[in-house]
Amino acid sequence: LSNSANDAIFVHDLDGNFLEVNDVACQRLGYSREDLLQMETRDIDAKAYADKFDHRVNRLRQRGHLYMETVHTRRDGTTIPSELSTRIIDYNGGEAVLTIARDVSEREELERRLRRQERLATIGQLAGGIAHDTNNALMSIILCAELLQRDPRLPEELSKDVDTILNEAEEAADIMRQVLDFSRQAP
Repeated sequence: LSNSANDAIFVHDLDGNFLEVNDVACQRLGYSREDLLQMETRDIDAKAYADKFDHRVNRLRQRGHLYMETVHTRRDGTTIPSELSTRIIDYNGGEAVLTIARDVSEREELERRLRRQERLATIGQLAGGIAHDTNNALMSIILCAELLQRDPRLPEELSKDVDTILNEAEEAADIMRQVLDFSRQAP
């Protein structure tokens, strides 16, 4: 039954020595069954989690079962974020720990992508708001520059400056329109 499971299954004693492992555990970690049965949980847990083994066993003894997250380390050194369900069981007349380890790499990747998309949507909304306000200010500048251009009292030397203001403001307004268009499409 354990070899038919989709998750890694481990049985270890209260010192962390493996007693049984399923095929998924071997494949996922890159070890043979014989290798894993010579190892202990500290050998596959990332250092930060391996150091907490005794604390976890104490909590497990108090509660009888635990759900937790950890990071397993494969033979090649790569890591696997894992969600564990552990329970104390009777094993050959003594106590042992049954652990079912689910690889949550895909879920964590999807969560990272979702958080990134949410950040991008927020940035898009912020950019849209800034572009809208900036566009309003630019429209006022353009309107004033156009009114100045039509004023017959405008000296010739200032006319070129007003033309420059008008051209630059129109280019900036075009950029703001592009940002607004993009921000409307971003979500």
